[in-house]
Formats: sequence, structure tokens, C-alpha cells
Amino acid sequence: MADLPSASVDFVLTDATDSVTIGTETVTGGLTVGGSTSRTFSWNTTSVALGSHTLVGTQTLTDDSAANNQSSTTVSVKPPSTDIAVTGIGAPASVTQGSTPTIGVTVQNVGGQNVSSSFDVVLTDATAGVTIGTQTVTGLALGTSTTRNFTWNTTNASVEAHNLVATQSLSDDNAANNQSSVTVSVIAAPADIALASITAPSQVTVGDTAPVVVTVQNVGGQDVNNNFDVVLTDGTAGNAVLGTQTIPGLVMGASATRTFNWNTAGAAERASGGTF
Repeated sequence: MADLPSASVDFVLTDATDSVTIGTETVTGGLTVGGSTSRTFSWNTTSVALGSHTLVGTQTLTDDSAANNQSSTTVSVKPPSTDIAVTGIGAPASVTQGSTPTIGVTVQNVGGQNVSSSFDVVLTDATAGVTIGTQTVTGLALGTSTTRNFTWNTTNASVEAHNLVATQSLSDDNAANNQSSVTVSVIAAPADIALASITAPSQVTVGDTAPVVVTVQNVGGQDVNNNFDVVLTDGTAGNAVLGTQTIPGLVMGASATRTFNWNTAGAAERASGGTF
């Protein structure tokens, strides 16, 4: 058995189905006994007919065994795929109940051809079994992406982790990437009782009883069911307590007003500062 002669040898790849030559690659410098080499061919299938194609590889050296100078394989040519994928959901990890966060859903054309038909992007709260919103995308060119923003009103959302699911509605060649999800925790809004206002006469005569009106409001995100005190002090007199009144809870958004009758007997004759 001798080495392959040092003369050049061509490798030819043909598409026997269409009777066309895909390409020719040359081996130079010979090949030792038992040695091997390979060549890579680029097959442009743009104008190739759909269906099964027999590709035949041939080496052109005239040798002592023509039976193994050729080999073939079968390749199926399919039409370019249509594939719209949900590639991302932008959402905060947690939101306060009653807030309206924006949830961004990104879809991309990851297939092999432009999509000219319209399709919907739907965002649902799978935990609550409700649809947050639906938006339409009027086609998507090959390789491009777009984002649709949804406003999620969490007023009636339960305080727990919610599974938000984004789905695109186009029937394409790959259903596995038509949907994506993210988990967002809805947390209870904190309680917040605020001093809404305090009013009093601009001046009083020592010994008079002056009405001081204090209004408090529940500006938090939940009802306050426990009693709490409203305390009026004279900041000028070392925070001396002028009065204390109890409020038996306050529902969300509600306010309550209490009037303190300030006996000014003994008060210093100067500007006094009432504090809450």
C-alpha cells in the first residue's frame, strides 16, 4: 500500500437531486497511508427546492478501487421557520397592594422569515386567574423585537406571590417559546396615620380657654383597627402635655378630628407652639 501521490486531488460535492455542483475543494501535498483529511462546503439553499436532497461527495483521483471513491447523504430542505418568541418580562420583584406597576413584555422574531400578520401579546395573573391586558403587534421583521407595557392594578390582588404569564398568540413552528412567566410578590401596604392639620387662635389672653382642633387621617394602605392616642403638647413650655384623646381606630382614607380645650392659665406671655 503506497502513500497518496503528491499530485493535487479534487473533492467534489454535488446535489444529485437538482443535478448541480455545490463546490469543489482541492487537496494538495498527497496523503500518507492511513491518513485522512476533510473539506467543508457551504451549501446555499436559498433557491433549492423543498424536499429531500441527495448530496454526493466524490474524490477525483484515479486509484485501484473506484467503489469507495464516492459517498452520499440525504438532507431534507424545509421552508424557513416562523417563530415568534416571548424573550423577556420586566417586572419588579415585589409591589405594594393597591399600586399600579408597569410590566414590560418583549417578543422577538427568532425564526427564518418576516412575520407580516398581526398577533396578540396577552399578560395574565395565573394566580388570580385574570387577564391583566392584551396588546396587538402588527407584524415583526426577521430578527427584530418589540416590547409592550402593561399596567397592573393590584388593588384587588391578594397578598401573596403572583405568577404573571405572558403569551403570544401567533401559531408558529415552535410553541415551546410562545410563553414566559415571572413571579411578583404583592405585599400589604403599611399603616400610616398622619397629622392632617392643627388649627388654633392666632393669639389668646392668659387665662382664656382656647380651642385647638387637630385632624388625623389614615393615609396608609390598610385599616387601623386598634385604638391610638392624639396628644397635644406645648412645645414652648417644655412639651408639657395639654391633653390626650383616644381614637378607636380609623379605616383606610378616613379622617377624625379632635378638639382640645387649652386652659392658658399660667401660660407664659409669649408665642406658644403646640405640637402633636
